[in-house]
Amino acid sequence: MKIKFIICILLLSVSLISPLKAETVFFDSKNILIEENGNMYFATEGTAKIPSRNLKIEGDKFIYNKQLSELTVLDDVKYFDDKNSIYIESQKLIYNEIDNTVFSKNETLIISEDTYEINSSDVLLDRNLNKISSNKFTIVNDNKENRFIFSRGLVFNTIREIISSKKVLVTDKNENNYFFEDSKINLKINEIVGKEVLVDFEDSFFGNENNDPLLK
Repeated sequence: MKIKFIICILLLSVSLISPLKAETVFFDSKNILIEENGNMYFATEGTAKIPSRNLKIEGDKFIYNKQLSELTVLDDVKYFDDKNSIYIESQKLIYNEIDNTVFSKNETLIISEDTYEINSSDVLLDRNLNKISSNKFTIVNDNKENRFIFSRGLVFNTIREIISSKKVLVTDKNENNYFFEDSKINLKINEIVGKEVLVDFEDSFFGNENNDPLLK
């Protein structure tokens, strides 16, 4: 009995310090707990990797439901999607293997292609459709010093680089403001289509600082 007890302890120690596989998810953590006949995995302060999807997620707490194929990561979450060049920072992130979707709860920072910085909350990333969507207040900054403020959320097709929204305020690097409703923004060709258009030019745009030029 004494020899058998020592062997069990040694096997347990190896599992705690080595990467552990649950379906397609690999956990790299020194603190791993397996419950409910191997259907629930709990890990802390580590990394979850999904090689088949080119994903890596860092965080303080991990909960993997094997039956639902759903991974929840909590606190100081950092998501690295090499395939789609997307980086996410969040405090709660849920990845569903079956749907291939990522949901980021509450405040979220997303960087896409090192070109667009997205600040929003309750964001859904559909990796199959290459779409980022939220119905919450969202700000997008691009690398051309343009800012897009979506007061009622957005749907962002990251491949086509087209954003659809119900209401948007666009501010360019010259501080001109453009208001659109029911708009589609093509970021590739810098074109916006929408209705109820209002353009508030920066006062000196036409060479006279005393002007307050508007176009509707």
